[in-house]
Formats: sequence, structure tokens, C-alpha cells
Amino acid sequence: MKKAQIETIGLLVIIILLIVLATFFVSLYLNKGDSSLPEARTSSKQSNFLNSINKINIDNKKVSDLVYDCYSTDNCNLLQQKLTEITNEFFRTTFSYTFKADNKEFYSFNTCKLGLTANYKFIKNQINFEIILKTC
Repeated sequence: MKKAQIETIGLLVIIILLIVLATFFVSLYLNKGDSSLPEARTSSKQSNFLNSINKINIDNKKVSDLVYDCYSTDNCNLLQQKLTEITNEFFRTTFSYTFKADNKEFYSFNTCKLGLTANYKFIKNQINFEIILKTC
């Protein structure tokens, strides 16, 4: 092979390596702005939190019992107070709760306009309840 042919082949190898590297860096740059993973973690954290609090006792009652009491007696002070204490300790951010019975809202506190939501559904005394937690 002549010296010019070897130099041409070397130049082609360098150009191919540069194209491969440029493609790699461009793909990394374009995928860098994806922020859905932190939101998915927060949403999962909210769902796990709602599932957890419904398994603990608050003043010898489960949260589902407190929600039912709030619905049936319009006395929601204990529910709001205890959920505020627990949620503040866990999330350390602003939040809101909405409570529904048979898809109709009957109580809410701490309103958030934008944020991630999670819900927990249960049935008590043949009524479909839903607790919706939104963190801002």
C-alpha cells in the first residue's frame, strides 16, 4: 500500500470514531432533561404513606374509622389534627387532603392547586370512601 492510501484509511477511522462519539454525547444530552423519575418516587412515597397510615391506630381507631366518623357526624377535628401531625412529620412540605364518600366530596383541608396526588379507597358500612393526598 502506498503512504497516501494508509493516511486516507487512518483519516476515515478517525472520522468514524468522531461520529460515534458525537452520537453518544448528543443522545446523553437529549435524555438529560427527563425529570419523571423523582415525581414517580414521590407519588410512590405518597401511596405507601396512605397505605401505612390506614394500618395504624390513632386514639384506638383506624384512620378509616375516623373518616367514617367525620362523614357521619361532621366532627372532623380529630381526623384533621392527627393527619396533619403525621403528614407534617413524614413529608415536611405543604399538602392537602380531600375526602369523598360515593364519589362526592364531604371534607377537605389545606388546599393545594398544583402537586402530586395519591389516593386510598376503602368501603365501610357499604359506603365507598376515598382519601386523596396532594403534596405541593
